[in-house]
Amino acid sequence: EQARVGADSWLDGYGYRWAVTDPDGRFELSRIRPGRTSLRAWKAGYAWSEPVEVTLTPEATKEGVTLALRTGGSVEGRVVREEGATLAEDAFVWAIPAGDRLWSRHSDYGVPAMHRVALVDEQGRFGLTQVTPGENHLFLIDASGKLLDVKRNVAVTAGEDVWAVSL
Repeated sequence: EQARVGADSWLDGYGYRWAVTDPDGRFELSRIRPGRTSLRAWKAGYAWSEPVEVTLTPEATKEGVTLALRTGGSVEGRVVREEGATLAEDAFVWAIPAGDRLWSRHSDYGVPAMHRVALVDEQGRFGLTQVTPGENHLFLIDASGKLLDVKRNVAVTAGEDVWAVSL
């Protein structure tokens, strides 16, 4: 599976533009709005790349942009609800890097492929892998899309596990 590269672009009203890399990791994105934009890469088994800010001018081509995939960390935990409360079937936990501007723009469009998502099992357990290193927010969401809880600023280190995170 090749990596995907995305740019935050509102040129034609669709918001996030992305492309699939070729086997050598090369990519081409088109119809990106002029001005500053942020590029990121993602691939199954890896955490997001660090964002790379580029400035584009109309009708210009930007070459030589390098995005490096990286190892993420793991977050495992349990959803603990009030006494007697039941968790809606098919709830999930969504991990998003703190301060990520994609959250505000994409909340109405579903989960971007680069965010980490895990279903909550019948015992309330969840496990996320290849979570972006740094501070992350964890969102507990039920099957209808209703936000049930948020755990902010969970510190994740590449190659390490974060245990006993309760929501």
